[in-house]
Amino acid sequence: MSEPLSRYAFLPWARRGIAAKIEEAENFANFSAPPPDGWTLERPVVEVKVNITASKGSTTFPDSVTQEIVLVAPGDITSLNRDVIIKTEPRNWATNFLPNYFPYIEFYEEDLPWKYTPAKAVNHKLRPWMVLLVLKEEEFTNDSAPMGALPSIQVLPLPDDPPGTTGAQSGALPPAAQVWAWAHVHLNGDLDTTNTLDPNNNAHVQTALTRFRELLAGDPDRAYSRIICPRKLDPFTTYHCFLVPTYETGRLAGLGAPEAVIKTHKAQEPSFGIAHLADEDHMPYVDHFPVYYHWQFMTGQEGDFETLVRKLKPREVDPRVGTRKIDIQTPGMNVNFGAGPVFSDGTIVLEGAVLPPNGSTTRMPYPWSNAASSVYYRKQLAGLVNLGEDLMEATFPTSLVQPYTTNPYGYTDAISHIKDDPMITPDLYGRWHALKRKLDTSDAALKNNKTWLYETNLDPRSRAVAGMGVKFVKKRQEEIMDKAWEQLGEVIEANRKLKWGQVAQQVSHAGYLKHLKDQPTDQRVAIAGKLFKKVKSGSVTAFKKLEDCALPDALYSPAYRKIERPYGPVMKRMDPGHTVFKQNTLRTNLAAKVFPAVAPKVVSDLQSVYQLGPLSNDVQNVGHYNVFRSIFSPVMPGNIEFQPDLESEMRFQVAIARYNDYFVADNWPATSTGIDINLSTLSTEVVTAINPIYTLHTKVYGELKFMAGYVPPPADKIVPVMAYPIFDTPTYQSVVDLGIDFFCPNLHLIPDNTITLMESNQRFIEAFMLGLNHETGRELLWREYPTDQRGSYFRQFWDSSDVVNTTGVSDAVHAERNLDIKKIHEWPQLNFLGTNSARVGMSTPNPLVLVIRGELLKRFPDTVIYAQKAKFNGTDYQGRRLLDTELKFPLFTARVAPDLTFIGFDLTPAIARGDRNAPSPAPGWFFVVQERPGEIRFGLDTDTSVTPPATWNDLSQGNAPFTAGYLNATNNAVSATDNRINNKPIPWGFNSTNMAEILYQNPVLLAVHADDMLP
Repeated sequence: MSEPLSRYAFLPWARRGIAAKIEEAENFANFSAPPPDGWTLERPVVEVKVNITASKGSTTFPDSVTQEIVLVAPGDITSLNRDVIIKTEPRNWATNFLPNYFPYIEFYEEDLPWKYTPAKAVNHKLRPWMVLLVLKEEEFTNDSAPMGALPSIQVLPLPDDPPGTTGAQSGALPPAAQVWAWAHVHLNGDLDTTNTLDPNNNAHVQTALTRFRELLAGDPDRAYSRIICPRKLDPFTTYHCFLVPTYETGRLAGLGAPEAVIKTHKAQEPSFGIAHLADEDHMPYVDHFPVYYHWQFMTGQEGDFETLVRKLKPREVDPRVGTRKIDIQTPGMNVNFGAGPVFSDGTIVLEGAVLPPNGSTTRMPYPWSNAASSVYYRKQLAGLVNLGEDLMEATFPTSLVQPYTTNPYGYTDAISHIKDDPMITPDLYGRWHALKRKLDTSDAALKNNKTWLYETNLDPRSRAVAGMGVKFVKKRQEEIMDKAWEQLGEVIEANRKLKWGQVAQQVSHAGYLKHLKDQPTDQRVAIAGKLFKKVKSGSVTAFKKLEDCALPDALYSPAYRKIERPYGPVMKRMDPGHTVFKQNTLRTNLAAKVFPAVAPKVVSDLQSVYQLGPLSNDVQNVGHYNVFRSIFSPVMPGNIEFQPDLESEMRFQVAIARYNDYFVADNWPATSTGIDINLSTLSTEVVTAINPIYTLHTKVYGELKFMAGYVPPPADKIVPVMAYPIFDTPTYQSVVDLGIDFFCPNLHLIPDNTITLMESNQRFIEAFMLGLNHETGRELLWREYPTDQRGSYFRQFWDSSDVVNTTGVSDAVHAERNLDIKKIHEWPQLNFLGTNSARVGMSTPNPLVLVIRGELLKRFPDTVIYAQKAKFNGTDYQGRRLLDTELKFPLFTARVAPDLTFIGFDLTPAIARGDRNAPSPAPGWFFVVQERPGEIRFGLDTDTSVTPPATWNDLSQGNAPFTAGYLNATNNAVSATDNRINNKPIPWGFNSTNMAEILYQNPVLLAVHADDMLP
């Protein structure tokens, strides 16, 4: 079925300005009946009359002036600005244009094709002044040198043209009288919103024109013009498109002919269809055409979308598709059924990635049997899988539980058991992800343990599929590792920074232990004083507590700390042995108020009592020592010994005595200001907080960016990143590359041009991905890639790149929700195989898969495919179901060469089928295959039948009226049984609007109900 034309409107021509007043009627290249004044030469002339009224007092003096105005005509056009061209179809150098479509060119100005036409329309028909020629390479030659301002070509007659035919009369050119039919105005909008206007009614036409003007006034870009070439194209052929003049005056002007030659020609004389004049003046220009614009393309294979989609037939899939039998009796390594196979022929059914509908529910479960032979078989297989660990642990059971020590290969020496030889044993798939080294071989476990680890390793069906993943890695290991190393660039740089962080951490920690951690409280405060501002103690910084306590500001000022430095010039002179610095507890005592703080500026009275005179060097030394000792020791100022024979020293003694008398305890302030703090506890907080083991860990890891979910190591360790590569490439193709029957056995049983339904096999997908990731981890370890083998490197089986995000979540969340498996190390230990999909909110872990086989999706890979809910026609539950509005978009796609496509949907067979007879009847779902809308195409169906079309939608290359390779636009050259479009009669050849509507290729939509494809 085709969607009706609804958004577009076509007009036969458009004109504005004074050209609309041209009087000479369109003659369609027929000069047999000239007008009374003869045919206009070269340029059209418009008579303009201007009425003038003069007045003097109450008297008026009417008058008029008539003037003939010569209009610009095709003979004045010698170039075309390429900016006016907005599109060509096909594009330049296209190589697969469908031969049943028609090429065209579009212009930005809606009136450009008729702007210089030297005539007025007749019966809604008007030739454009340009025409589009489409020629094969053997039908023309390029002029080696330009003849005028434009490039030019020479058209050649066809080999089967009548003798004497010139290039201008070549059968490769369209009928000159019918070029009006292939140019029209295109409007993005609807001129008839009520679908009631009659194009044969003048009043209705005026209504449509008013609507047209309104739409253009609101948005001038709504309308543009188009010229089509209606030539029948051959497949696999190169064509060149030339935009050339329609009229002879334009042809000659473009070729650089002199004005004297041009002006002798009638304005409406066509440039082709008749032989060019071949006199002396015209001879250089015979059969040559100037080219306003040129592009080329190549046609492809026949068959458009509608043709190919009509070939699709809904069918039930053959039940053999998706499965095949494998013999499991004697797989080797001394593993066999022992007492005999549980199945009559010793086989079990191996499934593919897709199964017939409900195939997952009819699948033989794991374990398929708990009969003694089957349990024994699994016991042998488990023992073989465990053998590697058994050998490493040097445990060799002598019973038949571990038959590999019983000389199964017939050694001549009875004691030469296999335990003495090097041995490569089968892998335990998922061992690193599940953190399991061995399988439990007890009968209870082998009978009852149905978890994914046991099913993957002990069910031959799943183990074979996991082996496919292993085989692919071994086959493509170099490619996988190249991509893995490409991703490691940032990891290597991160590890370089981490290693330097390790060095810094250890070096800084050594200095921290030696110079800070074990120092007394006062010394720790002195050394780490600045860092108190960086550490919080409770709700404030440690420095804030220092500010608010009894400690004077001077004690943690830079100047005081400079004096206090044990190896500074002052302390080296005053305290060579560094005993004073180590014993200093002044800060601790002041903070704890062991003795009160000195009141500020009290000593000013002492200075007024006595002025100290000059002191001898000895007295200065002694005095300085005691002064500094009073600072660093918790004692009050005491007596100073000095030589009493100097007068200055006597004065000093008196001053010191008065100093001591003044500063008795009674004169010290009774209390000190500030809060009480335990300086030891506070300094310990700070010293602990600045431990470089922790601070450098925070700094190093804070400067690096890690993927979501990465958990840094413990806070006391900086270790290299154990990152793993992520491959987002869909892996279904990996299985296909191993062999089509690995992916889905018996696909050859699906006939060509089939649309049918199957379902995804999540068990297969998980088993394959487990083997794939397991072997990738082993390969990464072998190549010394920094990983721990627990990564989920591949998580995408199907291609979900085109899945529509309808939930509004972020792109990252959307991508995560469309992965086929969760991270394997997060699979719950008790989960079964087939229950670990990462897709959330699914109605089933095995979604329905639409399968299409045929040429359609090869030729049209951008086809839109979706599921649309059905609805009943009222209460008619047994009649034809209709399309409802609810849609479901694909979950994934897979394309298998040469012609198979698989599209997954979140539906089950029961929901998709519906139920007409249920108490609450369910209509089910349609699956829709739709041509992607957007590109405007004009053409015909590819059917070669000459049966007249029932509707214009059935017009084809077989029943369309072709004359000499071009569509014949003569009125009613072909008729449809029902010639209506949008319920309006559209006769053939009425005007170019009708021709555009008839040839317009509506987007095709095929809707197939699931009931037609399910058994």
